[in-house]
Amino acid sequence: MTTKQLNILYAIVLTGFMVMLLGMSHYLDKPMSAEDYADKLCKELYGPQTGHKWVDATLRCETVRGEVLAIRKQ
Repeated sequence: MTTKQLNILYAIVLTGFMVMLLGMSHYLDKPMSAEDYADKLCKELYGPQTGHKWVDATLRCETVRGEVLAIRKQ
């Protein structure tokens, strides 16, 4: 192969690699939805058996037993 052909090959491979990286970053950087964030927050504060619940436009955490707990400051 000549130098010109190698340069073209490298340019094609580099372009393909960059396209692949951009595509992967698009899928990895998905923003977290508000519901997912609320569930994650409740699980961090009160344990794995809690979930979020909206009460009068205020975020609360609800346990499996039905208790509704306020968000506490860390």
